[in-house]
Amino acid sequence: FVFDGAEHWTPQGPHVVSLYTFSKSFGLAGWRLGYMSYPNTLSGPLAKIQDTVPTHASVLAQHAGLAALGAGREWVRARLTSLAAG
Repeated sequence: FVFDGAEHWTPQGPHVVSLYTFSKSFGLAGWRLGYMSYPNTLSGPLAKIQDTVPTHASVLAQHAGLAALGAGREWVRARLTSLAAG
């Protein structure tokens, strides 16, 4: 969500793990699709504490995610404009 034109930013650093979901960004709630971004140096420690890191989304959900990425932010903006108009 963006309020009053504020831009989203993500902190970066050697100990930052970022989790993202397609639920809000592309309206894919329920598809259980997302991704995690982290420095390579955290691969070992993350594997020790999170055993679901290598779990994969269904093929159908992956295709939906690729289609969402292909449609891009313009598609999202158009949907938001449509919703705002009522």
